[in-house]
Amino acid sequence: MLDWILTTGFFVGSVALSLYANWKASRPWDDMKPRVLPWRTIMIFSAFAALLAIVHALNILGFETGPEHALFGRGI
Repeated sequence: MLDWILTTGFFVGSVALSLYANWKASRPWDDMKPRVLPWRTIMIFSAFAALLAIVHALNILGFETGPEHALFGRGI
């Protein structure tokens, strides 16, 4: 049960951070002031973290992921 709580919390947090970073990156800024944080990079990494949380939730449900369980085998 703790796995579900942590995974869901991590997913919700990373989606919220991604949406906030998207909002911050879309706002116009004064050219004389430098941006302190790279909001677009934060948005990309937090969206990737949300994707990892989805994959982790699928693994908790019992679906096997990874290259050895891919549709076309391990690849080339």
